[in-house]
Amino acid sequence: MRLFKIIPVFTFLLMFTTLAGYSQITVNNVKDVDLSLNTDGISYSLPLTVLKMDIELEKTTELPGPFKQYSKKFLGVENVIQKKSVNYKVLDIDVTSFSIPDKDNSYFIKFNLEKVKDKEFKPPFVVLTKSGFLRAYNVLPENKDYDLQTETVNKVIIVDDGDDILNEGAMYSRKKVTDTIVRKITIDTMTINKFIFRTDWVELSEEERANEAAKQIKNIRENRFNLLTGYHEINFGESIKYMDSELKKLEKQYLELFLGKKVKNVQHITVYFIPNKDVLRKVVYTDSKGGQISVKVNTLSTPPSKEITTPVENALVYRIPAVCQLNVYYNDKKEFQRVFKISQLGKKAAVRIVKASVEFDENSGIPYLFRKN
Repeated sequence: MRLFKIIPVFTFLLMFTTLAGYSQITVNNVKDVDLSLNTDGISYSLPLTVLKMDIELEKTTELPGPFKQYSKKFLGVENVIQKKSVNYKVLDIDVTSFSIPDKDNSYFIKFNLEKVKDKEFKPPFVVLTKSGFLRAYNVLPENKDYDLQTETVNKVIIVDDGDDILNEGAMYSRKKVTDTIVRKITIDTMTINKFIFRTDWVELSEEERANEAAKQIKNIRENRFNLLTGYHEINFGESIKYMDSELKKLEKQYLELFLGKKVKNVQHITVYFIPNKDVLRKVVYTDSKGGQISVKVNTLSTPPSKEITTPVENALVYRIPAVCQLNVYYNDKKEFQRVFKISQLGKKAAVRIVKASVEFDENSGIPYLFRKN
């Protein structure tokens, strides 16, 4: 098998030049070519459009406080969180597209050198990207960066910002109990009482712990009042703002033990979707509550021409993308809509290259510059 050198920096094929004329080529699907035979040529792939979705979900978790049943007794509050719940809301959706090689639509360019061996000819000059997309034929593009900013199509990626832990604070769970033992000592007609004190620690009941937390809330509020009204008769200056904010944080933590807590986290989700003619709608993510993010592709227009089939002579196969509308839903509510050009939903066409030079778009693979030589 005759091999043609591919220069890795620009990934192009340069055959030896002679005088005038062009070699004849045949383009066929790689699946229909036996590459083990003595075949002169090179293969390329059509671009496959991948949709990358970056989604931000706000996760709100409601956590009941451990002393919720004592909120009315010690604080006089009835409207408190009674059970744990989780809710989601879409904050932002952004969708971008990029291309990867389409393995099912890869083509082999065969150079039919034997047909022109008795003629003076100039063999073709083919430029490919590093990903294997067709970039140019018989011309070196001015843009020397022949590769796309492609990405690896990964599985769902989730980054969760925050936690849903209720901070119960550094509360004592035990209390000191002192027992007094009176020992009577009688000497003749005199009685002496000897007091013995025995100290021990016992576990606080839940109600006692709730009562202690309520007392702390009362103390914090008194301390804030004294601080703000100048009870200490000290000029704290700007420090008073810091001390007051810290007392408010501490009060909030104790109140959460009775009222409960709402925690809002932001989940950053990245999902990938490759639409095709059989899969135009798909659920791409399901949250912990069962809420679903789904995508739907509506084809707005397709090329009117008839799709070509291989093999083709003296022509290069490319694909005209379809214009599609992408809709993203969360629980059947539309959250995002944008128009994209999707290569694999379009139709294959061919551009003749006899005595011509052609440049192809790096992303879509469409010929955009055609010159007769």
